[in-house]
Amino acid sequence: MSALGIGGPVHAVVAVLGVLILTFAVFRLWASELAPRTRRLATGAAVFMIVPFSVGAAIYPAYRMHIKPELLLTHPPLVLAFESKEHLAAMGLCCVLGGAGAMVSPEGARAGRSLLTTGWLLCVSAAAIGVVVTWLPTL
Repeated sequence: MSALGIGGPVHAVVAVLGVLILTFAVFRLWASELAPRTRRLATGAAVFMIVPFSVGAAIYPAYRMHIKPELLLTHPPLVLAFESKEHLAAMGLCCVLGGAGAMVSPEGARAGRSLLTTGWLLCVSAAAIGVVVTWLPTL
């Protein structure tokens, strides 16, 4: 088991699950007339994104202490990509939560949909970089 223990795989699974749920919600928002049920789904998906972010924040100190120094020596570009992933994920979380807040009222639903979509794109980008950074050193 790595220095991250079970936290690394848990983070990966809940992040992918969160992005998939958010993907479904965003597609529903653009395909429907912003019905209350769809807005609730999107809000729930956005709130769920707190889970992978929290798990990532919990395991980050172990990553920084045990994995990052060696990775910096062997694969410096991957460390920069990982840090970029973290920034994209943080921006994505802010956007999806802001969009969820706007979705509470029907008047803010259109702006919330746009903000959720922006956050979704950021989260998908972060997940894609996470996959590359995780598996590239093993090749």
